[in-house]
Amino acid sequence: LISLLILLLILFVYRCPIYYFFHVPCAGCGITRAYFSAFSFDLKEAFKYHPLFLIPVICSLYTVFRDGLHIRKEREQTYIIVFLSMYLLRWIILIIQYFMQRR
Repeated sequence: LISLLILLLILFVYRCPIYYFFHVPCAGCGITRAYFSAFSFDLKEAFKYHPLFLIPVICSLYTVFRDGLHIRKEREQTYIIVFLSMYLLRWIILIIQYFMQRR
């Protein structure tokens, strides 16, 4: 019952703490809307909300099936750096767009 209540609060009440306290979008802004759009099979809208919304899914699947994939540690670190760099680049673009719109 408590888990259900927490889930409902997250889905319907939760607001991004970064945006709430600092009034700027975070690197994950739009990802929840992207998942809702993807679950409704509206992939165009999902990619519009957050173009990297599939990366957490890929990372989660990789974590579950890591032992069977036999990926070298160096390659794994490269993927992590690439994924984090993509999120950082997207966040920088979001910040620039945010401040350009405020003018």
